[in-house]
Amino acid sequence: MPKNETSNRPAASAAQRQERKKIRHGLIALGVLVLAVAGLAVLFHWLDQCFFGRNARFTLRHIDIQSTGYWGRSRESRADLTRFLKLTVGKDNLFALKPATIRGQLASIPNIADATVEQVLPDTLVIRIQERVPRAWLGSTVSGLVVDANAKVMRSDQCFGVHNTLPLIVGLRGKVRIGTRLAEAQDALDFLMLVLRNTPEIQLQIISVSQADRLTVGLKYRARPFRVFLPRPVSQGTLDEMHSTLKDVMRRGDPRDNISLLNDGAAVLQPSPGR
Repeated sequence: MPKNETSNRPAASAAQRQERKKIRHGLIALGVLVLAVAGLAVLFHWLDQCFFGRNARFTLRHIDIQSTGYWGRSRESRADLTRFLKLTVGKDNLFALKPATIRGQLASIPNIADATVEQVLPDTLVIRIQERVPRAWLGSTVSGLVVDANAKVMRSDQCFGVHNTLPLIVGLRGKVRIGTRLAEAQDALDFLMLVLRNTPEIQLQIISVSQADRLTVGLKYRARPFRVFLPRPVSQGTLDEMHSTLKDVMRRGDPRDNISLLNDGAAVLQPSPGR
């Protein structure tokens, strides 16, 4: 065997031992670091439980529900909401409650459009709610179902501002489910909101969405009933033409009370069937 190969072996073995020693030291250091982090986590959890999670000072004592609608109007409705959220005064810890989780629960209630949840030290949970505004009945005034301007289906008994003079939306073809958005009613609701914003003297009573290309509307103008046929969707220009026609009919004392704007927005007057 060559002499230089024999002399290189001790040097190579020493280098390998040195490398293994570095690896062991690195693993030991990593293990110590992991244990230290785990220990700190346990310590912080223990401190959190001692000073916050199990501290009687932060026991939930008050739930302040702020809403100008259904959920804030009575003690009973506020109690119903508290039960739905599974909150227990005198038992729950304020810091154990998760605002994001509570907001998610509130978002599942159909008539709630938005909500904020705030923990106020030492013992109060503040819930601020923005509720949807009911704009129309679905089917009939005894259906128990209403919709807001975005076609969100809601229980009428959980809405503030529901009354029998709200318009009816009829002619629905799909199945109506509470908490869903009823897309086939959106054109009717867009028209309803146009009227409320621009011509509130027109009293809408019933809107049929049974035909895909038109809305059939029963309304009153200056206490006189009319039946109007409108193309879907209804534009501001079509509403203006309808309003102008209604005013003209009243001014002239025209007995015809059926108005069609299906012919490119031009008004066509006809008497009601049977006249």
